[in-house]
Amino acid sequence: MTKKAIGTNGKAKRIGRPIAPVPQDMVDVLLLALYSGRTLTGVCEELDISLSLVSKWKSKDEAFRAAFACARVAGAAVMVDLAQDVADNANSENVQVARLRVDTLLKRAACFAPAQFGTKVQLGGDGGAPIKIAATGPTVPPTRDLLTGIRRLAGMAEELMPDDEE
Repeated sequence: MTKKAIGTNGKAKRIGRPIAPVPQDMVDVLLLALYSGRTLTGVCEELDISLSLVSKWKSKDEAFRAAFACARVAGAAVMVDLAQDVADNANSENVQVARLRVDTLLKRAACFAPAQFGTKVQLGGDGGAPIKIAATGPTVPPTRDLLTGIRRLAGMAEELMPDDEE
């Protein structure tokens, strides 16, 4: 619960330390690192900031939140490309390590961009509506037409067959 006091102008003002603006230089480095597929914890350690500070930035700055989400999706595409490179460069000596790296990269990509890289398959019609199943055409084959066709083919086959009686 936020405590508020009455200011000199009669309006309520917030008690406590004011919220600092999001530093643009750190944001640029952070977003660029996320675009390249790096982990948030690794980038935060490098910049000497906490994960909770990044969460606060996301909660108070709409533009940063949108850029952060975009960077995560772009980073997921980089992770998929990196997984392909790891798989291509695997050999018999490091196949288990390569498999672990590929699985980890693909799972992280699926978490950050489930619509593009997720494994969940959802069936549905237009706009997510249920699929409608409809049978078209006759349900029972027309036997008269079928029999006529068979007789015609049999007659053609008899005409093409040479007579063995001669």
